[in-house]
Amino acid sequence: MWIARKLAGKRESRQWKWGVRMAVVLVFVLIPTWDMILGRVYLNHLCSTEAGVKVYQTVELPAEYWDKEGRPRFMNARGVINMVMLGDRFKWHQVREPYINGLIKIDKRRWQLEDITTQKALGEKVDFVRYFGWLNRFSPAPNVSESCPDIEIKQEKSILHGIFKPATSIR
Repeated sequence: MWIARKLAGKRESRQWKWGVRMAVVLVFVLIPTWDMILGRVYLNHLCSTEAGVKVYQTVELPAEYWDKEGRPRFMNARGVINMVMLGDRFKWHQVREPYINGLIKIDKRRWQLEDITTQKALGEKVDFVRYFGWLNRFSPAPNVSESCPDIEIKQEKSILHGIFKPATSIR
């Protein structure tokens, strides 16, 4: 408040004094939180423009992987894959790489579903993780973060429906 009083000085206008005081208070509030605001805005931008699913190749699976309505048995109602049912042919692996590593810290996460027999990526889902601001880095709390909202389950469901298809012919 001392700074606000000095900046407001001996001005006669009450509005001027209150305006200066409010500006000083606003600056002191934003100093510890500006990177949180900027980080969240940029995370939302990345989630809407770069996050998502890419399918590189489709795989036909025989009838035992599908129920009578054509829904996959290897996926539960929430869209989470059951890797045990798919067997040893496919595996998920995650690649995490720093996207921005400064005052704002954002990582890019890519999950790839790989066909082990061909060693090719069948598809991938991309997500971003933002770690909370610089003030949190000095706190004893663990790395607190947030990622693209509600994207995890939607992406997993989407990538699985894009990659796996019922076999059209009997071999």
